[in-house]
Amino acid sequence: MDIELRAIDAGDVDALQALVESDSAYVERVTGHPPGPADAQSLLLIRPPALAEADKVVLGAWEGDDMVGVVDLLRRWPDPDTVHVGLLQVHGHHQGRGLGRVIHDLVLDEVHGWPGVSRL
Repeated sequence: MDIELRAIDAGDVDALQALVESDSAYVERVTGHPPGPADAQSLLLIRPPALAEADKVVLGAWEGDDMVGVVDLLRRWPDPDTVHVGLLQVHGHHQGRGLGRVIHDLVLDEVHGWPGVSRL
């Protein structure tokens, strides 16, 4: 399993929306309603009011050309030495393969190099 984390950009929004919609039961448990057409955009933009835009990091987990997971990270929230995981979701068609653990471990590696972080 060769998984790579990389920042999601505007060209990835359709893949992110497909991922969100791939597990509608998860979305309903978390939000109380089924996935909507702007959920990917919301995931990329919504952050706590006091958090700087640069402190929100949304990473796609890619296996080749397929986005198989997503993780939403909030740097310096709720305090300066913390990175908060707002979301870690695995594409519905790729669940049961251990990708959640792989993505988690990649996130640990990623934030380990961020200055000032002592807690995830």
